[in-house]
Amino acid sequence: MILDLDTVIRLSQGMEKSGEVDLSVIPAIENVLRYSGQRGREARKSGNSREQSFVMYHAWRNIEIIASNIKTRFENSSKGHDNPQVALDALCIVPELRSLATLMLALDDKKIDLKTRMLVLDQVSMVRDTARKCNFSDQSKDELDHVTRAFSKDLAKFVSRV
Repeated sequence: MILDLDTVIRLSQGMEKSGEVDLSVIPAIENVLRYSGQRGREARKSGNSREQSFVMYHAWRNIEIIASNIKTRFENSSKGHDNPQVALDALCIVPELRSLATLMLALDDKKIDLKTRMLVLDQVSMVRDTARKCNFSDQSKDELDHVTRAFSKDLAKFVSRV
């Protein structure tokens, strides 16, 4: 996962220099999509508290959504005259995705307290803000289509406790 994000960064830097999009970046992004999707599913089914499960799911799901948007923009870059802007925008967001993924991996299989859960949520919020600024953001409605009713209820309970 981290190596794939490093690959996206390295290839995007090359695209910035050449001024041309290189679609060989797509497999690395697809690896990020697969891994983050799997980790999100695992978080939902974990034996952790609902609060911890939600935070872990939320972080992995946001990585997955943003990576999907990055992939789509690269794939459509020639159609939308997004060449090489997509590479510059990727260099804006991918390092932040890498930091969030590194944090999530460090928390793997650990019980996390409220302070740490809030730290993760703050970092997710910062990544989402950057994704919006760099044109890699889905609309909230699209995101809500993917959140189950159970997690929506869990979120309401979690927010009411904070």
